[in-house]
Amino acid sequence: MKALDFAILVPGHGDIQHDAAYADLLIEAFELVAVQIKPLIAEGLDEEAAVARLDFSSVEPRFTEGDEFLAGRFDAWFKRPIGRAAYRVESGDSPEVE
Repeated sequence: MKALDFAILVPGHGDIQHDAAYADLLIEAFELVAVQIKPLIAEGLDEEAAVARLDFSSVEPRFTEGDEFLAGRFDAWFKRPIGRAAYRVESGDSPEVE
């Protein structure tokens, strides 16, 4: 996405972006999950337990800006699906998440 060198980014939700800050935040969040999920799988945790232990505290406030409604959406639409997909990829299963 960043390679497109866009001038304007219209995300699915939120304000129109005029720089790559949002893309950078997404990349940071994905990398955060990738780094954390491997040791959780190595501990022998199942998918549900591993996803529950993922720590998004360094990125979540920048997505939700302290809004409780957005925090709920972040949990349901980002944290759990991304965590589940990462678990499945790292454990060799299909990354598809219902």
